[in-house]
Amino acid sequence: QIAVVGRGALEHLFSLLTLYDENILYQATRALASLALNNSNKLAMVRTCNFNTIVGLLGGSVPEVQDVAVGTIAYLSMKDECHEFLLRDGVVSQLVSCLASESLVVVRNSSGALSNLADNGTPG
Repeated sequence: QIAVVGRGALEHLFSLLTLYDENILYQATRALASLALNNSNKLAMVRTCNFNTIVGLLGGSVPEVQDVAVGTIAYLSMKDECHEFLLRDGVVSQLVSCLASESLVVVRNSSGALSNLADNGTPG
C-alpha cells in the first residue's frame, strides 16, 4: 500500500472521483478506502489531495459509493493529525447530512467519524 501512495497513485485516484461512471467511482473510492486503512498512508492522503472530491461523494446518489466514501473519511478521522485537514474541507456538514441516510453503514461510519473528529485527541 505504501508503494502505491509513494508512486503518485493518490492524485490519479482522486482525479477519477470527478468522472460520472458509477463503476469507476466505486473502484476508485474502494482503492482510497483500502489505502486509508494503513496509518502510514493517512497523513499523506490528506496532505496530498483535495478532499472536496471525496466530500462531494458523501452526498452522492450512488449508495455503494457513498458507503465507501464515508468509510474512507471514518478511517482517516482515526488519526488525530488528519483532523485539521478534514475539518478544513467541510467534512463535518456532509457527515451530519449522512446521519439521515437509509444505509446503516453510512450512519454508523458518519457517527464514528464525527466522534473521532470531536475527540480531537483530547483525553476523556
